[in-house]
Amino acid sequence: MPNLKFLHAKDVDFDGYLEGSLAELRWLKWEKCCDSFEAIDFHLEKLVVLDLSCKYNSGNHISENWRGWSSIKMERLKVLNLSRCLGLKSTPNLSMFKNLEMLILKNCACLEEIDPSIGDVKRLVFLNLSRCKGLKKLPEQLGELENLEELVVDETQIKEIPPCIGSLKKLKTLSAKHCLQPIEVPSSIVEYCKLQPIPSSIGKLRELVELDLSYTGIKELPESIEEFNKLKILRICGSGMERLPSSIGRLQSLQEINADGCFDLEGQIHFDKGGLSSLKTLRLAFAKISGLPENLDQLHSLEHLDLLCLESLSHSRNLLLTYHPRSSPVRAMSCHRSLT
Repeated sequence: MPNLKFLHAKDVDFDGYLEGSLAELRWLKWEKCCDSFEAIDFHLEKLVVLDLSCKYNSGNHISENWRGWSSIKMERLKVLNLSRCLGLKSTPNLSMFKNLEMLILKNCACLEEIDPSIGDVKRLVFLNLSRCKGLKKLPEQLGELENLEELVVDETQIKEIPPCIGSLKKLKTLSAKHCLQPIEVPSSIVEYCKLQPIPSSIGKLRELVELDLSYTGIKELPESIEEFNKLKILRICGSGMERLPSSIGRLQSLQEINADGCFDLEGQIHFDKGGLSSLKTLRLAFAKISGLPENLDQLHSLEHLDLLCLESLSHSRNLLLTYHPRSSPVRAMSCHRSLT
């Protein structure tokens, strides 16, 4: 079959000398292949897609030690689909797949480890690890995947996205839905990058304690931020933020708002009665905030107030002169001439 381009095999094995037999094959879908491998000279040098996935009611039991990984020559491979390969405890050595762009490991229930050789797959664009329920950790070598655009770890046991992910300059999508453990996301993912508008669905992250969007291109926060009942720290310094949602004034656990260097941040800050009752730090240096709330003196926990160079601030002279906190003194660091 020298001209065959696509082959779908199921419940079969390849055996004997196969040199040149499938020389033009581009796509091989191989269901339920055996973990043993007896073929010799099985060269698939033009193969682009290797699909070893199986349907829901079955599984492929090849392991990371399958002889096929080293015996089949697949230098041009771009797509490797290992979905529901139930014998995999680790990914195979991937260093021979230099041109791989898509690696799919969905529903590999026994997968516990991503082999460090994944760092050699420099052209990888898409990595899907969803429903790998035995996976608890991602390797630091992921940070070497300079072309990675999408990483999916839905329904895994991963507890932490490693800081190395912050070096992935082309990453567009990081999906970690329905993870089996609380997951920690490093600040390096959101710092110094251009992000799309934050969706209102972010309000569903009700266990969130810290949100750091510093030095991003994000321009606004959704009103659903009021659902962050446990949020303690909000940092947006140096970002492209243009306004703060009015609902931010209802957050009773919030202790810090840092908006230093938000040169486009305009409007006024409002808070409801009883809102921002835990706020200790309010930093607005170099922003364009035009007004502070008249009931600022009700922020009994406020300790640090930075109003450095608020050129747009008005109607606040009397407010600052008469503000006397009931607990600890506030350090008002404003250099705005209209307040002197």
